[in-house]
Amino acid sequence: ASDGTRQAGSGLASAGGDSTVAGSFVVSPSSDYNKQQQKMAADNMEIDDSLYSRQRYVLGDHAMCQMAQSYVFLSGIGGLGIEIAKNIILAGIKALTIHDTKPSETWDLGSNFFLHEDDIANQRNRAKATMLQLAELNPYVQVNSSNILLDENTDLSFLQHYQVIEAIYSNF
Repeated sequence: ASDGTRQAGSGLASAGGDSTVAGSFVVSPSSDYNKQQQKMAADNMEIDDSLYSRQRYVLGDHAMCQMAQSYVFLSGIGGLGIEIAKNIILAGIKALTIHDTKPSETWDLGSNFFLHEDDIANQRNRAKATMLQLAELNPYVQVNSSNILLDENTDLSFLQHYQVIEAIYSNF
């Protein structure tokens, strides 16, 4: 929602873990018209200087506006995934969908600083368990979660909505 409200839950997609392999790619807009519309929106966007002044100084207004319009899909909310989620939320993207199919486990307490013992006891999904705490980091960022299985049978066309897709996998 563009009014700053946060959306809980969504049924998008899933992956796993921690920090063994990380991969990302950028999904480009499909037409020149979309690129032109995004550029016009970026040029007219207001940036909260009280929150982003240092970042704005380093990156510049145009880069900040582009980032503030970015939709990111992050799959794997283990130790590395939660750190990436925290950092990009604080940086000021438009929206983040965190995705994980794994339940919270005891070993997660050592690497995922937003999980608690009751999450493990109730075997809460890692993405669902951390979503609200991540959303509290920056009121300008819409945070969603997803826990659907991503496999060869999954229709991945929903990923076209995202400018950045990051997958964090782990064998443990």
